[in-house]
This record gives sequence, C-alpha cells and structure tokens, in this order.
Amino acid sequence: MKIEPTKTWPIAVRETGTRVLLGLPQRLGDGKPLRHETYDTFPSLEAVIGDSWLNRVLSTLLPADRAWAWWTRTGNGGLKQLSARRSASTLSVELAGEILVRRKFWRGMTLAVIPPNRSDAQGIALDWAGIDTDDKPEFIFAGPLGQATWDCADLEAWCLDRSAWREPAMIDELPAERVVVLFDGDVYCACLPAQTAPTIHGVEALATSWGLSVIAGPIEMAWPDGCSL
Repeated sequence: MKIEPTKTWPIAVRETGTRVLLGLPQRLGDGKPLRHETYDTFPSLEAVIGDSWLNRVLSTLLPADRAWAWWTRTGNGGLKQLSARRSASTLSVELAGEILVRRKFWRGMTLAVIPPNRSDAQGIALDWAGIDTDDKPEFIFAGPLGQATWDCADLEAWCLDRSAWREPAMIDELPAERVVVLFDGDVYCACLPAQTAPTIHGVEALATSWGLSVIAGPIEMAWPDGCSL
C-alpha cells in the first residue's frame, strides 16, 4: 500500500496475552514513531473530518448493548445533561435502568454509570467525552453482556492511580470487558482477543467512510504507557 500521510491513519496494535490494545491517534501519519519536529506536519482528524470524529470513533469502539461507566471531570457539561441520581455509598451499583453518578469531590472527577441501550445518555457521553484530556485522562468502561451489578470502587481506584492505568497488566483486575482511554487528544482501547477482529474491522470501515486507509502504527503507541513525545 502506498503511504500518503494525509490519507493514512496509523493504528497501533499490541497483544498482551489477555487483551489486545489499540492506539487510535488524533492525527494522520506515515506509521513511524512520532517526533516533536514532525508532529504538526500531519493533519488532525478534526481538520480532515470535523468535530464529530471522536464521537464516531467512540461509537465504533463502545457496544451500545453494554453498561457504560464514564469517568470524567465533574465540571464536564455533559454530566449536567444526564438525568442522573446520585448513588448511595454502596460500592455495588444496580444497573436497573437509571443513570447513577458518584462524585469524588476532592479529586474533581465523577463516575457516571449508564445502563445498556440508553441511547439518550450514551449519546450525551459520546458528545462530551474527551473535551479536555491534556493533563487528566477520561475513561469509558463497558461491562460484560447481561451484567447486573458493578463494583464502582474498583473502577474509581484504578482511574485515580496513574501507575495502574498506564500498566496494561492491571486491566485484567477491572470489572470491565472493554476499556477506552482518552488522553492528550488520542484514543486507546483494550478489548478481549475474541473481540479484536470485529473491532478493527469497524475502525477500518469508519476510516474508509472518511476516505482514509488504516496502516500499522508504532507498537509503543498502542497504550498511553509508551506515549512520550
């Protein structure tokens, strides 16, 4: 395939044995490791596709028939649009159709739990996720199919521990089937090996709809543990 940095989207893939990690950068490129002096020479997806690019990517990565847990800044405008009930101190949240939020006041972060197939709330999360991730990442977790409860304490502890979310091996300790990280403008996804092929196929189909081609990205860019410019 001919590499055209203005038409090619370098997606990084790394296997850990129990998960497959995907790194989806916010910029097009030639598949080579990023460098300060060349970073701005590649167009951003926002410049090529428009503001909706991140919504489309997240829609591709996150199954609508699973419960979502969205970790974001408490000041995120999307949280105000959710018709949510503040959860009690219990650690196990029942996924009975209503949206629940748990705020970490001293950290300035909130965990919003969205039940499966709530397209209204999911749409708000997709629209508002990733607004500001320059210094603090956002996370969206997708639970197993048919999940009835969720131990939010484990999710919150992982989100607050930088050494945990930068270490792919720690993903296996989470009560989640899929993990999406939004950090410094880029998107990362950890999925089970059996889900990898359809997930990559969905990303490739999305790229094709944009007139782009997917190429292999640097393996160290598959997860934010290896990202440093």
